[in-house]
Amino acid sequence: EWIASSRERLARWEAKGALHPEYAARWRAWLALPMGVLCVRIVALDEEARDMRQTSPLTCNLHAKERWSISRRLRAERADP
Repeated sequence: EWIASSRERLARWEAKGALHPEYAARWRAWLALPMGVLCVRIVALDEEARDMRQTSPLTCNLHAKERWSISRRLRAERADP
């Protein structure tokens, strides 16, 4: 499960001191959300979501081509009224 692997990755980052404690705490909270709520938060356009995407333990679960494909699809959906 990608949530479990993201939690493990987050724990490793915390142990190494590779992530600011504030973002680590936020990510622990986000990863505890129901899947649907987490998905909505991840793609939100607000400042918090943009900041969180910069430090996301979720990104390693997808290959770059998959991330780009999702990003393109989301941009297209947002541009289409």
